[in-house]
Amino acid sequence: CKDEDIGRFTLVQGKVLSSSDTPLSGAIVYLEDGKTNSIRSFISTADGTYHFGQLANDTDYQVWARYRDIKSDTRGISSYDSRPKVVINLRIKTK
Repeated sequence: CKDEDIGRFTLVQGKVLSSSDTPLSGAIVYLEDGKTNSIRSFISTADGTYHFGQLANDTDYQVWARYRDIKSDTRGISSYDSRPKVVINLRIKTK
C-alpha cells in the first residue's frame, strides 16, 4: 500500500448479532456496490465478525446479513462518509 493510497479506500467491519446480542457464526453478510450493483459476500466468523476491505471511498454501499432465512435491516454507507474504517453491527431478529 503506497502512502498516496491511504484515504482512497474504506474498510467496513462489524459483527452479526442475535436479538440477545449473541454473535452469530455462519451468517452471510452482503455488500452491494451502489455504482455497479455488484454484490460481495462474507461468512461471519465464530465470533460473528465480518469485514470488507479496499472499498472505493467515492461509492455508496449497502450492507445486510442473512442467517437461517432471516434478514437483518439494510444499512447504508455513504460516499460522503470520510472515515477510513466504518463499523456496522447487524442484528438478526432471532426467536
